[in-house]
Amino acid sequence: MQLQHLPYTPLRITSGFGPRKTNIAGASTYHLGVDLGTDKSKPYTATDGGPVTAVLPGTVISNYYNVIRGWVLLIDHGTIDGQNIKTLYQHLRQSGRPVGTKVLAGEVIANMGNTGVGAQLHLHFELRVNNTCVDPEPYLKNIKEVKNMGNITLDQAKKIVKEKVGVDDNTIQYLLFYKYGETLIKKIAVAVQ
Repeated sequence: MQLQHLPYTPLRITSGFGPRKTNIAGASTYHLGVDLGTDKSKPYTATDGGPVTAVLPGTVISNYYNVIRGWVLLIDHGTIDGQNIKTLYQHLRQSGRPVGTKVLAGEVIANMGNTGVGAQLHLHFELRVNNTCVDPEPYLKNIKEVKNMGNITLDQAKKIVKEKVGVDDNTIQYLLFYKYGETLIKKIAVAVQ
């Protein structure tokens, strides 16, 4: 299985998967995921660490608040290589995307926060394979990012559509005249990459 996008950029793991010692009341001594620290080069606040993104396309199946976990989002990515894949994102700043929302890899689903039990601003990320938590670190360090509409510019999309589909400038201008023309051009570009 191959993840397509990091849940938070840059990748800075502050607590790994498995047994751990902690002095924080309520924190687990067996970590079922990894904690990702903030990008220290950006001026985030103590409660907002910036955007958290989906690692694969999927559907939000749970969005709730828990006194230990804080705001939590769970995404079902369906069956990949014969296994059911889900990802969990916790300690979010506030409620993320609503249940039932379909998301793309790389799409912003919430912001990193400091809700629930924790010593500092971070994202707890879990990878669940057939409902069992597995160490996500090797998967995170082996990502081959896939472009989606959220990380492709209109100019890039126009170039791809011209080269791979053979659409001329006049047709592109005609599409851009309509309200959803830019979205359509980006969707075509992502589909033919």
